[in-house]
Amino acid sequence: MMPLLVVLGIGVRTAVGVALFNSVFIGIPACAGYMMQCSMGEILPVMAVALVLHAIGVAIGSKNAVKINQNLLKKGIAVFSMAVAVWKLFL
Repeated sequence: MMPLLVVLGIGVRTAVGVALFNSVFIGIPACAGYMMQCSMGEILPVMAVALVLHAIGVAIGSKNAVKINQNLLKKGIAVFSMAVAVWKLFL
């Protein structure tokens, strides 16, 4: 979604934010599905670690977002997206 928003003229930082917000609506049903398939004793420690690491990532990312050059970010995301697409095609 993020590359499409950039192509449509949305700023890179805004596009990243919208894509991350959109992932909430994917993550919540996925989490509910995993919770229905596993016992709470098995998945609760994993969820706790994921929550803590996610919070750390959000804190670091929000402090450093304004420091990143927008053109460099745009090119980096493009290269990363193409690399993932090529990897998915062949593996």
